[in-house]
Amino acid sequence: EDMEETTPYKLFVGQVPMQMTAEQLRPTFETYGRIEEITIIFDKTTRLSKGCGFVTYSREESARAAIEALSDKCTLGSGSKPLVVKFAEGLQQRMEEKTLYITNLPFEMEEKEIT
Repeated sequence: EDMEETTPYKLFVGQVPMQMTAEQLRPTFETYGRIEEITIIFDKTTRLSKGCGFVTYSREESARAAIEALSDKCTLGSGSKPLVVKFAEGLQQRMEEKTLYITNLPFEMEEKEIT
């Protein structure tokens, strides 16, 4: 049993045809790995698709493979532009951030002293 903690890898997907549903989008993306979630963004007022959404994979390799294969290369529907596929805002930065854990600090130590 793989007990490794999984971080969801969320991709922004742009240039999705307006009439396309999340389930219609699924086959294009599940070729690259197990999908946790797919959402299409809708305008709250008009309830129409904004032509973009998110696809969340459980593995980083799957997300990277989808970006590599689909972004600016895959067109869904006639007359539409190629998909834009990239890591969702903030995720790329979090993946590149390095965390340093420090233990056994005196309880009364202030954050500015640690910094």
